[in-house]
Amino acid sequence: MVKGIAAPSDASLAGRAFRNNYLFVYSLQMRELSSTPCSSPAIATAGPYVYALYEHYGYSPAQIGQLFITGFGSSMVFGTFIGALADKAGRKKATLGYVVAYSLSCLTKHYPNFRVLMLGRVLGGVATSLLFSAFESWLVAEHFKRGFSEKSLGQTFSQAVFLGNGLMAILAGFLGDYLVEKMALGR
Repeated sequence: MVKGIAAPSDASLAGRAFRNNYLFVYSLQMRELSSTPCSSPAIATAGPYVYALYEHYGYSPAQIGQLFITGFGSSMVFGTFIGALADKAGRKKATLGYVVAYSLSCLTKHYPNFRVLMLGRVLGGVATSLLFSAFESWLVAEHFKRGFSEKSLGQTFSQAVFLGNGLMAILAGFLGDYLVEKMALGR
């Protein structure tokens, strides 16, 4: 150890490990959500590709608009109470519910049936609401349960916004562009 520099405590090492695990999982989920334009980070990255998919299925701009509005509306409606429901049912169950709802939402994109796609948009809105409530709610509860400082919680949220909401959306955009434009996938 260098003279004058204290060794990190077990608590700070545990806190960093906890923060890094959360940021890794949260960023992965935000990256995945970037393929469903129900959330703000995904609008600019995946929206045009999903629009093109719906167009490829033969839907009119008005029908595609209905699909997009359904996704945003679903998130708005479910977002008003899903956080309280997550607290009641359990945060772990709510985060697993996100995985199920999001996975089903993704599966619906493989079916050109309008009703199936509409169901997928509703499920995408539910998933978005769960992502933006259950993960954060779990983080706060677990953070204080483990005795970590309030300051470090704020730092974790700051890093989550940068990594999960910002960087992942940008990387998803580059990846989507590369796959569609350079590799000619999805045409």
